[in-house]
Amino acid sequence: MRRAAALCLGCLLLASGYVAADALDVAPGILTTAPARTASPSATTRASASRPLPSPLPSRMPVAPLDAQAQVPTQAGLRAALGSVLADPGLAGMAVTIRDGLTGAHLLDVDPDTARIPASTLKLLAALAVTASFPPGSTLETTVVAGESRGQLVLVAGGDMFLATQGGDPTAVVGRAGVAELADQVSASVAAMGVTAVTVSIDTTYAPGAAEAPSWPARFRATGIVGPVAMLGLAERRAEPGKPGSREPVIDVARTLIARLSERGVTATLDRTAPQEPSAVPSGTPGTPGASATHDPAASPNPGWSRGAVLGVVRSAPVADLLGLALRDSDNALTESLARQGAFRAGRPSDFAGAAAYVREAVAAAGVDVSGVSLFDASGLTAANQIPARVVADVLEVGVSGRRPAFGDALRQLPIAGLSGTLAERFTSASEAPGAGLVRAKTGTLSGANALAGIVVTREGRLLVFALLQQGATGTLDTRAALDRVAVTLASCGCRA
Repeated sequence: MRRAAALCLGCLLLASGYVAADALDVAPGILTTAPARTASPSATTRASASRPLPSPLPSRMPVAPLDAQAQVPTQAGLRAALGSVLADPGLAGMAVTIRDGLTGAHLLDVDPDTARIPASTLKLLAALAVTASFPPGSTLETTVVAGESRGQLVLVAGGDMFLATQGGDPTAVVGRAGVAELADQVSASVAAMGVTAVTVSIDTTYAPGAAEAPSWPARFRATGIVGPVAMLGLAERRAEPGKPGSREPVIDVARTLIARLSERGVTATLDRTAPQEPSAVPSGTPGTPGASATHDPAASPNPGWSRGAVLGVVRSAPVADLLGLALRDSDNALTESLARQGAFRAGRPSDFAGAAAYVREAVAAAGVDVSGVSLFDASGLTAANQIPARVVADVLEVGVSGRRPAFGDALRQLPIAGLSGTLAERFTSASEAPGAGLVRAKTGTLSGANALAGIVVTREGRLLVFALLQQGATGTLDTRAALDRVAVTLASCGCRA
């Protein structure tokens, strides 16, 4: 029944055009006889039957029921069930780690400590890091404040890459805040001071950094695999595979604000030469824009115009929902932007190197042994990134264990096999259908590297954590299908032989 419900909803989603792609699609016998490993220090055995476990998405998509009393697959049973599956040539060079989701016990390990290219499974590490820097319920604010001169407006970038060009949708993640609402507030504020003509400058001092990493091939942006990493952008200009994003997302927002102000009777022009001073950001929590400001109107040379006064502010969807979107759609620019903001809020450098270092540092602070981890970005687009499969699984364990509730919430929004995100069009064939609705995982694809890491519910209702990182010269589509067969086998078997 649970599979039938999952497949039915999957068909409805596909019919409605819910299609997503991996972070990058480039077409271009490994069972161990080593002794079984015990749980790592970062994933120590836990015995509580009430341990928090991922549950249905906010959209109420069905997932398999969990049974904390269900039997754990045996190591021998897993080896027997997966023997022929793991011997698939498409999985040559793959590292494997499979663990019990309740106790953290290692059930099967194949070369788990050797670092491999993680591709987009790196986003799992980034997600853990981001949740460490944002308190629950956090949103991203886009603010307009009064500049130094009367009639000068300062658009303060606050991290929202998905502003709607017109009105926002309070139920949406992409386009929650709208430029029209911001213009409504600003036009009313300046009208109250008798101002009818303004200039708009931009403050980009929040979480600064380059628009793209030097390690990314130019074709990534040209094909929409990634857009510019920025602290402002328009929802309608979001980069998607096959659809390149805006070349100047922050300027696009400023120009759209000018257009909306003009529609409301305020003549506005863009001033790209105005200084972008941190002092233009209202005071509040260090490193975060949009907080309430304190000013001395008597010190202003322009009566009625108080430099730094907030004239309008709109707020994004909760960061938790943005993070969920980044994981579901494997959105590279969004992941980089959130990681950059996390680093900035933690007082670290927010360039690519700084954000990558912050991710590694935050993962280590969560109790994960990061030996062998070498990062150059936060999204996984850089082929030089290296992560052992053990670390990916350890990170998943942090979320499943309940030790970091915010990260556990993020894992609840991972793609579901045959239903959502980058797994919406996978697990749809007759042979793969047994995994539909039962596998929730992050995909990863680069030329020469393929990965799948997440959680799966067995036939008996036992939750397993798995990380599969393949690296080598194999066909992308063949390897993907082979990875899916591993997950299907875990979902279908009791593995108690």
